[in-house]
Amino acid sequence: MAKFYFKQLFVAALLLFNITAFAANFEIDGIIYTITDETNLTVEAGTTDRYIEVADIPATVTYEDVAYKVTAIKKGAFNNCQYLTTVSIPEGVTTIGDNAFSGCSALTEIVIPEGVTTIGDNAFSGCIALKEVTIPKSLKSVGRRAFWDCSAITTVNISDLRAWCNIDFGGASTASQVIISHCTSNPLFNLISSLPDNTYGGFARTYFSPRDLVLNGEKIVNLVIPAGIRNIACHFAGCSAESISFEKPDENTPENERHIVI
Repeated sequence: MAKFYFKQLFVAALLLFNITAFAANFEIDGIIYTITDETNLTVEAGTTDRYIEVADIPATVTYEDVAYKVTAIKKGAFNNCQYLTTVSIPEGVTTIGDNAFSGCSALTEIVIPEGVTTIGDNAFSGCIALKEVTIPKSLKSVGRRAFWDCSAITTVNISDLRAWCNIDFGGASTASQVIISHCTSNPLFNLISSLPDNTYGGFARTYFSPRDLVLNGEKIVNLVIPAGIRNIACHFAGCSAESISFEKPDENTPENERHIVI
């Protein structure tokens, strides 16, 4: 008898688990939303439709008369959606997960909205048609290889140069720590080749195809690094600017903030 009741209890628990797991996901207009927080009513967005062409993700979605805020693009959300040409990411999203748009070979432009703080590893890798990227001043970190094999990029739009200088690209804080997987987290970086060179003691020589960094609609030609910026790793590797200089620190700037580490 005890075994019978135990079996019934196990089956009931299993059914409850399945119902709960099913209820955590719902689909609207080809986009699948996963509930991430029942208290704060948040969801992350993705899809299983690898033939999707347009992903227009709203800031809020309603499911069973409850409104949920979209706060993340989930890991692998649109991975290898090779027909995806247009993506609209709403303000309110703070995270773009690992491999979120990797392999989206038809995607030509991406506007990352204000509010996004984190872009994961390989997030846009293999987006070979991507030509223009817009980066918000809210962005704090970009994972390794996030823009690997995005050879068509010509323009990176930003609205705040200081904020750009403070982004953590792939976890490299100084040039001595930089390796290719760090720099390919930066959409400005476009490596053509990196070849051994015996002319300078065996150090490798790296060749770039320049890309335009556009600040508030104007291409940066004469780059001036803002005062107080301490570390520049690969922030401007591949930038098409013709000159670079450093803003003179204010007389009240502490001595330990007057020197840039590169």
